[in-house]
Amino acid sequence: MTALPVIVGMGGINAAGRTSFHQGYRRIVLDSLESQARQETFLGLATLMNLVSAVNGQLQDMQGNNVEQSDIEARFGEQIIAGTLIRKIEKQHFDVDATPWQQKMTLTASDENAIVFETRRRDLPSPVPESWHVEELVNKKVKVTIAAQFDIKHDSTRDNPIKSAGQLPTGFDPSIMYNSRYQPRGLQATIFAATDAIKSTGLDWQYIMNSVEPDKIGTYSASVIGQMDDKGLGGLVKARQQG
Repeated sequence: MTALPVIVGMGGINAAGRTSFHQGYRRIVLDSLESQARQETFLGLATLMNLVSAVNGQLQDMQGNNVEQSDIEARFGEQIIAGTLIRKIEKQHFDVDATPWQQKMTLTASDENAIVFETRRRDLPSPVPESWHVEELVNKKVKVTIAAQFDIKHDSTRDNPIKSAGQLPTGFDPSIMYNSRYQPRGLQATIFAATDAIKSTGLDWQYIMNSVEPDKIGTYSASVIGQMDDKGLGGLVKARQQG
């Protein structure tokens, strides 16, 4: 008999929230939900965004004040709506109004004087340009004289034309939910998504482990251009530009 796959749960995380029990979809159609479903959606997002948490069976905000589920929309509704779906890229990722850049400049000596500066020998480019005259100084320093013009790249910022994107809900941090050990953000989100899917089945994790071989449980995480945060490919590709 052919074994057929049976979907018993689903999970994930995206700009609208968690996938399990259609919570993310509910955020998209929030204005069309009836009162109870709307309250549940705001509660789920408020918890996900670390605005409220359950302490001994009672909802509390981050200051330790008790919060009723029916009051979450009034207190945090605007913040939740602004912190989900497609929105302005948050500064924790990068500043779209002042995106780090390197400005290319061509320097030319004025009044027929040469450009002269001192630096450490180890900081000289390799090979040294032919138009540079290098003199040894004390303490492993050198004096450089440049009669011709030369190009430099200097740290600068630009107003990024792309300012909006889908991002995980504001305040959501998967790295604090397990021992992430500096794992890239994409992998952290995958671990959370797998957990969300498993929990959505309603089955106890120990029961699943007793019933399914470890090699038959897995998840896959990948990106078309790698993890572009500072701990992944993003840090690698910008390292040389930062010296």
